[in-house]
Amino acid sequence: MTLAPGVRLGPYEIVAPVGAGGMGEVYRASDTRLDRTVAIKVLPAHLAANPEFRQRLEREARAVASLSHPHTDFHALLIGMMRAAGIPARFEIGFSLPADRQAGPVPGYHCWAQFWLDDVGWVPVDASEAWKDPSRREYFFGAHDAHRILFTRGRDILLNPAQDGEPSLAS
Repeated sequence: MTLAPGVRLGPYEIVAPVGAGGMGEVYRASDTRLDRTVAIKVLPAHLAANPEFRQRLEREARAVASLSHPHTDFHALLIGMMRAAGIPARFEIGFSLPADRQAGPVPGYHCWAQFWLDDVGWVPVDASEAWKDPSRREYFFGAHDAHRILFTRGRDILLNPAQDGEPSLAS
């Protein structure tokens, strides 16, 4: 079931497809009541009829909805959800060159995520910038500032020596 832009599901209006995976299709949508961008996952009919899959979808939705802390790692969350749905995703680190300077140091760095769409290629998502500036959230879903420079991709860490035993939470 593919939904076209403009289709309404209750208070939500479909804006664009994001991707599809084993549990259904994901769309970017507008919540017309609360004036915010949301993700809508649509289960195929054979899964929607299965109570186990409907419960799984509800658990996912509750987990994502509970994330409202400003220090939530939205990029890791997005990448994990995309990969779980079978959509390639990656983490990138870089920085923006100040538009008003020709020389000098560039303080700090910045992180973002990307996911792959077959007909589009790599789609950048900068959730942290969208979180800081909600007025530009549509822009940061699929675009970056023109003067952004990539300096590394991924953040997989190899421990030396390797971890011995199960992971534990630090107190």
